[in-house]
Amino acid sequence: MLSNLLKYNSFVVKDSDDFVIDSNQKVMDKISSIKKNIKAASFITPGEPDADGFVSGLSAQVVEELTEPDEEAATQEEINVQTEEILEAARNEADSIINQAHREAEYFINAAKDEGYEQGLKNGSADVEKRIKELETEYENKKNELETEYRNKMSEIEPELVDTLLKVFSKVTHTMAEDKKDMIICLINSVMNNTDISREFIIHVSPEDYRFAISNQHMISGAVSKDTQIEITEDSALKRNECLIETDAGVFDCSLDVQLDNLIKDIRLLSCMGTDKK
Repeated sequence: MLSNLLKYNSFVVKDSDDFVIDSNQKVMDKISSIKKNIKAASFITPGEPDADGFVSGLSAQVVEELTEPDEEAATQEEINVQTEEILEAARNEADSIINQAHREAEYFINAAKDEGYEQGLKNGSADVEKRIKELETEYENKKNELETEYRNKMSEIEPELVDTLLKVFSKVTHTMAEDKKDMIICLINSVMNNTDISREFIIHVSPEDYRFAISNQHMISGAVSKDTQIEITEDSALKRNECLIETDAGVFDCSLDVQLDNLIKDIRLLSCMGTDKK
C-alpha cells in the first residue's frame, strides 16, 4: 500500500531563534557601519576656531551618514522594529515548516498503521480458516474412529446379548408351559396347520398330556373334517409338551423344546445377518 503513496520532502528545523535572512543583509551591514562611525566620532578633538569663529568637529561624511533618516531609515527605533519584523517572519516560516513536517510524519505513520492493520486482518483470517480446516479434519477422524469402535463393540456384545435373551426366553417359556395345559394342543396345531399332503395322522404325546389331548381333540385343526383321520396315542418315552406326529410324508417332532431350539436358531441367524450388514 505504501508503495502507491506520494512522497514528500522532509525538513529538520532546529528550535532556535537565530536565522540569517539574506534579503536583509544590506540593512544589517548599514547599521554596523553607522555604529562604527558614531564610535569613531566620539574620539575626535575639537580644533581651533577659524577666522569666522567655526570650530572643526565631525567630518562631513560622518555627519552626512548620521543625518540621512529619510533615505536610509537609520534611526535606532526603526532599525529595532524592522529587525523584530524580520525575526517574526522567520519564526512564522519556521513554525509553518515544522507543522508541515509534523503533518507529513503523522500521515505516513497512519498510513503504515492502516497497512499493518489490513495485513493483520488478512493474516488473522488465514489463520482462522486454517484452524477451522484442522478442526474439521480432526472431527472427521474422531467420528470415524468412534464409529469403528462402536461397530466392534456391537459385534462383541450382540452375540452375548442374544444368548442371554434366548436363555431368559427359554426359561420363561418353559415356566409358562408348565402352567398352560393347552400347550400340547398348540404344538400339535403348529404342524397340522402346515400339513396338507396327508389325510391320516397318528399323534404321540406324553402320559402327562394324553388325557388333556383326548378331551380336547376337537380343538385340533382338521379334526372335525370327515376326510381326516386322527389317532392320539400315549407314548411313555415322551415328556410333557413333547409330541411326535406321523403323516404320509413322514414324522414331525413338534415338541416344545424342538420348537424353541428352531426358534433360537432362527434368531441367531437373523442376529448374524444383521451384524454382517453393519
